[in-house]
Amino acid sequence: MKIDVICTIYNEEKSIENLISSLLTQTELPNQIIIVDGGSTDQTHELVQPLCEENPTIKFVVDETCSLRYTNGAISRGRNIGRSYSTADFVIFVDAGCVYHKEWFSCFSKIAKQGEAIISGGTILSRNATIADKVFAPFLGFDQWNPYHTAYPTGTCRSLGIKTALFDELKGFNENANTGEDTDFISRATSTHNLKTAKHCAAIYTPDYNVKTALQRLFKYAQGDARFKQAKFRFFFMASRILFLLISIFSLFLNASLAFLGAYVISELLISIRRDKKLGAHMLDKKIRLAQYLASFTIPLTYILGYVSDITKNTK
Repeated sequence: MKIDVICTIYNEEKSIENLISSLLTQTELPNQIIIVDGGSTDQTHELVQPLCEENPTIKFVVDETCSLRYTNGAISRGRNIGRSYSTADFVIFVDAGCVYHKEWFSCFSKIAKQGEAIISGGTILSRNATIADKVFAPFLGFDQWNPYHTAYPTGTCRSLGIKTALFDELKGFNENANTGEDTDFISRATSTHNLKTAKHCAAIYTPDYNVKTALQRLFKYAQGDARFKQAKFRFFFMASRILFLLISIFSLFLNASLAFLGAYVISELLISIRRDKKLGAHMLDKKIRLAQYLASFTIPLTYILGYVSDITKNTK
């Protein structure tokens, strides 16, 4: 069974060498490593080209139509172009900002060879993650660092494998979207096939966020959910949390009762505890966990604003 790895890049001079190095030092190599560059204007091309000459496993494709200068869905187009260069039975999508441990491909290929149609390895933070990365990780779909390289599957393509026959049946990624394209793709795939979780196959990621950029990322994720009519339960859940807070505040001012506000704080604490256990945050330093709890109060409003902004923009 032939398996190719596909990655789209644009101006990735700071991370591309680490990505390629981690892929070339796998204990088992893929059939091809297909890298699609949307016409980088930094030193990315100069860094990748010598590696291609030294390693025939790498297929380097430069296509400027895979950039925002030519299409709204630059990443989607890059992935679709990458698929067009693949002759494999199965492809795995990775991201330029990530690295992969040495057994990653071997573990992934074992599951693919069992006949699974779509597989997710999820994402864990690297050991170099910032404090903001750790604080906002559970709200953005990252697991905390763990030596098992295992993560909860999410709607991203940092470590996502799919049979090429299914990819072609779905007609690839939506090239009209600049956000939410991976969630949309996975949603369409899982409407007919089960998403298999791949243990020990997580991408290792260093987002390098601060508070502002983390909230901006959540805002953009919410816009993607709205655009593809995804995560309706999440939308109503976030909206209910905001409504509960407003009721608590009004109750406090109207009759000086702390009952609703106390119930609200306890409910948010229970949500945080459940989230901690799910995404590994319970292993963090107490100060980080406290920061996560405080940050959680900003999440519903940020998400709702992002969701509604996209609906409003697309109804004008």
